[in-house]
Amino acid sequence: MTSDGALASRLFHYPEGATAALAARAQLELWRSAEGRRLFPYFALLETHVRPGEDRGLRLPRPRRAALAARLPGWLPGWPELPAREKLRRDVLIAGDCRNRETEYRLMSRILLAAVDSGRTVLYLTAGNEEEHRRIRDTVQSAGIQDRVTLVDVLPPDRRPASTVLRARGRLSAFEDWHCLAERLPDGLVFSDEAYDAMAGIATVRLAWRRLRERVEFGTALVRCHFTPLGASVAEAEMDRPATVVTTQHGVICSPTWSPILADRYICFGASSADFARRLDREVAERSSRPALCTDYLPSGSLYDPLPPLHPRTEPRTLLVIDQNTRRGSLLLGMHEQNREFAEAVELALERCRNLDRVLIRPHPDNREMEGWRHLPERHPGRVVFSRPGSKLEDDMAESSVVAGMFSGATVTAAACGLPTVFVWREGWYYTGDLECFRDSLFTHPDRLPGILDDILASPAGIRARAEKSRDAARQYYHEGAECPFDREWAERALAPAAG
Repeated sequence: MTSDGALASRLFHYPEGATAALAARAQLELWRSAEGRRLFPYFALLETHVRPGEDRGLRLPRPRRAALAARLPGWLPGWPELPAREKLRRDVLIAGDCRNRETEYRLMSRILLAAVDSGRTVLYLTAGNEEEHRRIRDTVQSAGIQDRVTLVDVLPPDRRPASTVLRARGRLSAFEDWHCLAERLPDGLVFSDEAYDAMAGIATVRLAWRRLRERVEFGTALVRCHFTPLGASVAEAEMDRPATVVTTQHGVICSPTWSPILADRYICFGASSADFARRLDREVAERSSRPALCTDYLPSGSLYDPLPPLHPRTEPRTLLVIDQNTRRGSLLLGMHEQNREFAEAVELALERCRNLDRVLIRPHPDNREMEGWRHLPERHPGRVVFSRPGSKLEDDMAESSVVAGMFSGATVTAAACGLPTVFVWREGWYYTGDLECFRDSLFTHPDRLPGILDDILASPAGIRARAEKSRDAARQYYHEGAECPFDREWAERALAPAAG
């Protein structure tokens, strides 16, 4: 393994074939290059578009139609929400860039309300997500804070001349950036031409943001994620400006490509993630010979999931299985074998556990075909059910006596809610050091899952003991084992100017 690959091996473990290990090598090489900042908004694409191979001079065809459209009249986009002759001044800029997930809409609404409650004015940006725009508009109107919040979509509506010109210029910019990126990859790695369309979308958002940036002023920028198209564009642009940049942890840290953290402050779940993110960022800085940018880590508790105190169900004794079988995860994290062995361990528990009555499987939202699980109900009639489509995690947890998963944030949430929890893992499987606080007390080899479940479910005392052990570990992961309060005091800390 190369020295660059050693970064992943010390903080993560990837089975052979995981594309995340390749992406980590590529990202480190790009970040240490003179073009690192220019290419940063594209780094998230490395996870799915870098593969082993030799550069054979692949070049994209020049986007001639885009070159013509880029010269059409109609540029540049305008924003009627902004003053016509002067800059809009707000205390805080917030960029959600949500992925059509209810938990993300809820998070951004709570951050917005906390910022306003702390006495700040807000400019909230979306980037083409109509549902996010609507949700935030409804939040603003329901709270009666229209005079404190300006809501703007950085992208002009489709079928407008400004949209045509902007997207054409985005394609031209992405054309140059694709070649710049491909030429700077480490030996033995190549960049797929299939990434070009996604790069064009990112470049379009960045161009729109740069245009909008000329019209606004703010003291703090909070981006939900520092490597989404809008979040990365804002974070990278503010590196040379006095504004404080803040970003948030959006899940279990599963890949080295989460670093570098382009922000002054990182709002994270707890001390465990703060320590892990700091170590990861420090290693990336040392290996790229660039300074670490993030200096302030703010443990805040659960940002996404509610943590209601739950009592394990005693009848019927039910195992809730948290599925992570997705095509992306299998490729990115090398989980093909892991997913299969996890499903086999659950089926073995069905066959051998004397104290297990029922299994409730919660499929990953992207596992629509129930891969790995769909044949279990017919093999174990009356004992295996799937959670209802669209059901909330807390509803499934309320039906369970014990929870088993691998490294999903849902498994962490179950532990924090006081449910007996089992992290199924063995040497050779994917591993992230972000979950180190659970390893000694809650990790279980898949072969031992039936016995562990039988011990837990044998008596109320066994259930209580595992529940307390789970809750104790979760207190290290989520700050004080609780949800983020999103109150005035938290907002003051989260949005304060960076020291120095």
